[in-house]
Amino acid sequence: MIPGDHRSLVAADPSRRRPTPGATVSSLMNEENGERTERARLRWRCRRGTRELDTLLVGFFDQRYESLSKSDKRLFSQLLELPDPDLHDYLLGWYEAADPPMARLLERIRGL
Repeated sequence: MIPGDHRSLVAADPSRRRPTPGATVSSLMNEENGERTERARLRWRCRRGTRELDTLLVGFFDQRYESLSKSDKRLFSQLLELPDPDLHDYLLGWYEAADPPMARLLERIRGL
């Protein structure tokens, strides 16, 4: 860093970064609220009414969802679209997913 050059300080400290051009406080808050609402909706969808599914899905969501990649988050959402009997069979290992990324996600959920 060059003495008197504050550009590297701004880049290193996120609180000092300039907002994205065109972004307003309300648009940033709306985006954050939208993400929070989506997480709440997904968590609610994890509650399936059976102890086994609820334990696996809610537990995985609470402990690991935030660390998933965007593609794995989409897969998780797709997984929740399955009917309960199919979801039960996949999560208990009675069925194996043909799609390798989905199979890896199921393994991660089962490993919880």
